[in-house]
Amino acid sequence: GFTITNSKETPKTADHVNPMAYASIFVISLMAAIMTMIEKKKFAK
Repeated sequence: GFTITNSKETPKTADHVNPMAYASIFVISLMAAIMTMIEKKKFAK
């Protein structure tokens, strides 16, 4: 679990939360990519 690296918890507890973290990070990155593509299209024209 990369989300909880500086704490004393076991990797299993961190990995239990990872699926939601991965989903949120994926959605945020996807939205950011879409926004940048839209901005590039606006500036292109």
